[in-house]
Amino acid sequence: MKNNIIVSLLLFVGLVNAQTIVVEEKFKDNNFPIGYNFLPNKNRLVIQKGNYVASSNNKIIKNIYSFDNDGFFEKMIENEALTNCIFSPTENAFIVSETSKTEEKTDRFKLVISGKSSPFFKMNENFQYFNDDYEFSVLNQDNKGDINFEKDQLSLSVTDIVTRANEKFAMKKPNLTRIIGDNFAKYNDLSFGIRVNEYNFGLITKSIAKDYKSATLYRTIYSYGGVILNDFAYKVDFQYKNLIYSNNGGGYIYTNPQSGDTYVSDLTINNFVIDQKTDEVYVYGLFGKNAKSSSNITNEPLGFYVFKFDKSGNKIWESVQTINDKSDFNANQIVTNLKVSLTIRDEKLLLSITSPSEKKGYIQYSFINKMTGNVIKFNKIGFNISAENKTISNGKFVNSYFNNIGYEKKALDTEGLIAQENNILFSNYLSSIQNNQKLFFKTFYAKNGIWLLETDNLGYFKILFFKE
Repeated sequence: MKNNIIVSLLLFVGLVNAQTIVVEEKFKDNNFPIGYNFLPNKNRLVIQKGNYVASSNNKIIKNIYSFDNDGFFEKMIENEALTNCIFSPTENAFIVSETSKTEEKTDRFKLVISGKSSPFFKMNENFQYFNDDYEFSVLNQDNKGDINFEKDQLSLSVTDIVTRANEKFAMKKPNLTRIIGDNFAKYNDLSFGIRVNEYNFGLITKSIAKDYKSATLYRTIYSYGGVILNDFAYKVDFQYKNLIYSNNGGGYIYTNPQSGDTYVSDLTINNFVIDQKTDEVYVYGLFGKNAKSSSNITNEPLGFYVFKFDKSGNKIWESVQTINDKSDFNANQIVTNLKVSLTIRDEKLLLSITSPSEKKGYIQYSFINKMTGNVIKFNKIGFNISAENKTISNGKFVNSYFNNIGYEKKALDTEGLIAQENNILFSNYLSSIQNNQKLFFKTFYAKNGIWLLETDNLGYFKILFFKE
């Protein structure tokens, strides 16, 4: 009996220590939370405080604070009047802009890095990307950002953010014969993507086989002098399944508000994430029943895949999951309505496919072992959608709008629904909240735990961290 008591106490202590209230505050007049940023590599949550410009939806940021999961915070901006807060891909720096008293965008910005702010500066006309040191743009021979990738020459415009010194360099294009030809799919939009790093950047192109049985993702690495430093290839090859498009962040998806027609980049055939510790690359996407071009975005999805490569493009493993769900996932549908994401954690991956509609939706999700590619768990979650929460977002700190049974007054997001089903501390905490008014929750899966941002959007907010 004594041993049982000791074991129970140790278990209780472990559970208590696994949950941390990072901060809990009430809203204050003219200085309440209006935005947030999650920094996955640094495992920090950033809160922006301020208010709204009178008679507009523009936010005035007065203070910015960064929290770690133990509750220690850093003051990043204090007693200013700014708008926007965009972090660099390295998460070491962020850009904020001057406050606008109208709906019009401002064109004066400053960079904040290591607690120090640059003077305000005006972005270049063709500004596209930035890191901790530079803003840069990839342009055509006429110094325009509207590029015909097949025909135009490329140049690189680089501006030192602080000194405003600008240089332009010629850029050699990647070898286009590996993505254009009789053996490849006919592109709806032959384009490229950019991935920004601290000391270089990657230009992303994709070749798609004519039969949609394989696709190769290319990362051409350039210096900020426009010189090609490296060229990597990551091939996804099924031969027995058809690769299909989806809303995975790999390229743009645009719906014309007048006609309702949807246009997608062929880069949405899949997407990738890079493990910052190992430089290993995970390429993920969906496969389906029919081989169709990006000009026809209806299909019948059948499942998902994740391929793991080392930095140089050598395949380590592939993980393929067929989904048998004829009533929802396998139905003929507009595949760009399927939002696919992949999160890297310490020992496993989280892949989720979310399909919201007007009133109901579902999530297909899977936890995958990082070392082997084996599927640890696969499941489906159904949810209801609050149309009111979905459409009215202005003036809300958190705008989640998914609810499931037992949580009708607790509005969650995709990650929150998954966490509620897989983390008992998270689930018990949500169940313990006795609320009559609507509460809103934003959830972030970190490498070693789960962040939860809770608010009523009226009088208080709370941040918790659940260690795993």
